[in-house]
Amino acid sequence: MFENIILYTGVLYLINFIFLKKKFLIHKSFGLKHKQKNLKGIVLSGGTYLFISFALTSFFNEFLFFDIFLYGFIFLLLGIFSDLNFKISPQQRLLTMFLMSFLIIYNSNITIDKIDFYFLDNLLKYKYFSILFFSICLVILINGSNFIDGTNGNAIGYYLLCIISLSYQYDLSKNFDSENILLNLISFSLLIFLILNFFNKCFLGDNGAYYISAVVGILAIHVFLITNVSSFYIANLFIYPIVEVFISFIRKIFSNKSPYVPDNKHLHHLILKKIDRFNLLRKFSNSLTSIFILTLLSIFFYITSLEVFNKSYQIKLSLIFILIYFLPYLLLNFSQKTKKDKMQN
Repeated sequence: MFENIILYTGVLYLINFIFLKKKFLIHKSFGLKHKQKNLKGIVLSGGTYLFISFALTSFFNEFLFFDIFLYGFIFLLLGIFSDLNFKISPQQRLLTMFLMSFLIIYNSNITIDKIDFYFLDNLLKYKYFSILFFSICLVILINGSNFIDGTNGNAIGYYLLCIISLSYQYDLSKNFDSENILLNLISFSLLIFLILNFFNKCFLGDNGAYYISAVVGILAIHVFLITNVSSFYIANLFIYPIVEVFISFIRKIFSNKSPYVPDNKHLHHLILKKIDRFNLLRKFSNSLTSIFILTLLSIFFYITSLEVFNKSYQIKLSLIFILIYFLPYLLLNFSQKTKKDKMQN
């Protein structure tokens, strides 16, 4: 295990060195996504590092999951185009993501005809509807991952929790030891990036956010098919970015703004601004925001793991999560609006 840590760390530092040398995918300014100054010169190496580390891990483990890592590479390329500021409209990006997702799921021969959700089960019996449905789910997840990638370690830490949870379910199945070992090694590669991300040594970028979300999303489908856990348990693993997508969409529509225009009113932004009010914590507010959110998510993931086959239990947790998420969000957003109105007056 120690040699794997050295390998992953070496790969990450080598990629960062090459990218800096070639001035490729360099973070040039700070804006909505990174609320810290002096971030120039930091490499957006997340996707490239994760792809290479996952591929190496697969290579040393009889190419397990290699097709999944390869499918994610397509989203990595799309993310690189976005990070390089290629002129791609949000609508074109969404359409491209959907087509990629559709082709990947179709080519993977993934067949899910039952998720224990009333009328949907009748429709999922039709192959192309099933592919269409899960393609849309994957697109929502990928976009949500980009939304939550706003503070150091938030997105990568979240996906580390997802991988640990999926690995735990593999372990419980007791039938797929090699796959479980592979998932554990993936966790190590994510952990190394998480640590360096906390210290501003590298960022995920759109390429990293797209890649890791696509890979984990497809792995989750794989786990669902093999372990027979409740589909609502899988949904709860991804409820954080999914809720962010829908709240962001609703917020912008009610504000008469385009849902495609980025802003700084996501939950992590609001928490960050609250922490920034304390002078002693301001220097660490970015990382503290992520630590706070990831701690709450760790508790939630633990609670979900207690009854992974219980549909009603998972649905209740979903509703509780949305309520707990939505109320503080409204309070924090109202607080920011009130403060802004006072300043204008």
